[in-house]
Amino acid sequence: MNSFKERFEQGILNSIERCSYDFYIVHPDKNYICTCTEHATKQPDKKCKKCLGTGYRIKIYTARGACNETMKGGAIMSTQTTSITRMYYIPYKYKLQEDDLIIDDNTIYYIFRLEKKKAIKGDITHYEVTATK
Repeated sequence: MNSFKERFEQGILNSIERCSYDFYIVHPDKNYICTCTEHATKQPDKKCKKCLGTGYRIKIYTARGACNETMKGGAIMSTQTTSITRMYYIPYKYKLQEDDLIIDDNTIYYIFRLEKKKAIKGDITHYEVTATK
């Protein structure tokens, strides 16, 4: 019989899975600079198809998680003062890092905050990712 701890952790992952869908994770490997990077300025070509403008060799893989989109802005919301942020809930089996990118519905989101979420007794179950366009 499963312990309470195992059932609790599985409940968290089941909740995420109910709202999950597939998207892509782009991981720039900062050990390898792309050939598009200008030697003098160290700036990559933003239109480079090899590195997607990151300036580094990239790895792309499919991930699955849930997402919640939020809008943050001033008292008067407009497209100039509002930023769209997304909160992703992604199982811990995917290895993510800050500065990775998420490609979701042909839009690129930059991961600027990555939190490992723990269940009972400190076992990590999933990431809470904050990403912006």
